[in-house]
Amino acid sequence: TRRQDKRAAVPSGLSEASLSKSSLPCQLNQMLSVETIQCANEHEALLAHVRQDTPADDIIAALKLPRPRALICLNGGTAGLAEALKMQLRHLLVDGLARFAAENAITLVTGGTDAGIFSLLGEGLAKWGCQAPCIGVTPSATVTWPGRSEGETLLEPHHSHFIVVDGKDWGDETLKMYSVAQALSRHCPSIAVFAVGGNVL
Repeated sequence: TRRQDKRAAVPSGLSEASLSKSSLPCQLNQMLSVETIQCANEHEALLAHVRQDTPADDIIAALKLPRPRALICLNGGTAGLAEALKMQLRHLLVDGLARFAAENAITLVTGGTDAGIFSLLGEGLAKWGCQAPCIGVTPSATVTWPGRSEGETLLEPHHSHFIVVDGKDWGDETLKMYSVAQALSRHCPSIAVFAVGGNVL
């Protein structure tokens, strides 16, 4: 798995995968398209392809995301984790954050890949049966899912939605991640959680 720990600082204001044959991309406009994908575990998710300048509110509307009762934005590095640290993070993310989100129907916004902290979160989403939206935001050139020939890093298969942002490098998606989290949390409590870190945290 490629290193994907390039992340930008949180902006002010945030309190802070084979393609289904029956769901070809629906072109909404030149800035945004939506399709249904099938992830590696055969779970279906909605995926939006967006440009860097696509407004967050347009993305939220296209994905039909409901207004959250609360929101957690999880971000951080996903390079190889030392075993001791991984065990600590598994306890915090699987039996802590994921369980809390599932039991309280809290919307999640994450880096969305099946690696590092996001993979651990996915374990928790499956374990606790989280039904609230979990939205992964990634750069387009770096990720893949069954049926896609581009990219190298798989999407985490327990997310309900993905936003794939035009970009070639890890970190190209970060501002979009935070703008979507900020827009979603406009009328609800929110918190940002960082784990492990990265080059630009």
